[in-house]
Amino acid sequence: MALTALEIRKQEFKRIMRGYSPIEVRRFLELIASEVERLTRTNIELKERVRELEAKVKEYEGKENLLKEALTTAQQTASRIKEEARKEAEEILQEAREYTKTHQSQLTQDIEELKEKRRRFIADFRALLESYLTTLNQIESEEKNP
Repeated sequence: MALTALEIRKQEFKRIMRGYSPIEVRRFLELIASEVERLTRTNIELKERVRELEAKVKEYEGKENLLKEALTTAQQTASRIKEEARKEAEEILQEAREYTKTHQSQLTQDIEELKEKRRRFIADFRALLESYLTTLNQIESEEKNP
């Protein structure tokens, strides 16, 4: 049975001879009632704090899901770009082989251009992945230090 501070304050006892001092009993009941009120307020505050923290957890879970989706999209995009680049490289190599038969002098210059494109692609791809990793690290850091 839960007691309220008001019930404690209104509690009456039979008066009997040689019983407890009514003043001391009243003081003690008042002390208990005050403590119950304090604990009730604390309980209400803690329940509110729990609701707030649960809301934040849901918010962070939403952000985590968005980040996972973004990472998955980035990985798929990276795979697609890599595959397209591989196919393009194969096509270029085939064209280069055919071109070599007729234009040997231009071949060296074309090869250098292809190598430069490849280096730029790798650098761009690396920068893209590093930016996603930086974003992921920032979000993890924010979750650890809200």
